[in-house]
Amino acid sequence: MKALKRLFQILVLLPVAIVLVSLAVANRQSVKLALDPFSPENPALAVDVPLFVVIFGALLCGILIGGFMAWLKQGRHRKAARTNRYDAKKWRNEADRQQKRVEKIEDQAKAAVAAGPALPAPGTKTAA
Repeated sequence: MKALKRLFQILVLLPVAIVLVSLAVANRQSVKLALDPFSPENPALAVDVPLFVVIFGALLCGILIGGFMAWLKQGRHRKAARTNRYDAKKWRNEADRQQKRVEKIEDQAKAAVAAGPALPAPGTKTAA
């Protein structure tokens, strides 16, 4: 199983790595990243970075935002799972408690049978 997982990683990650490296090599030219939307011709904060850094940064931001949104959307399912887990634990404890109660009653019944009859046999006289 471990070898199959390793083979799958190689078959998927190797082509992805080749595509990413070729994209980085093809987009090495420097671009000006202006972080001032109010003055695009004379920005207060601008950085010269290679184009592939901008592309990979946008890709990474998209992955992070998408993962966060998926996490938020699954919140109700996590809440339901938590509630179900709590209910299952509650009912398991109740079943264990009832099982102990049944065992206690059975033990009392066995002890009563072993001690003999609780009432005198019919036809015998009791001292009053």
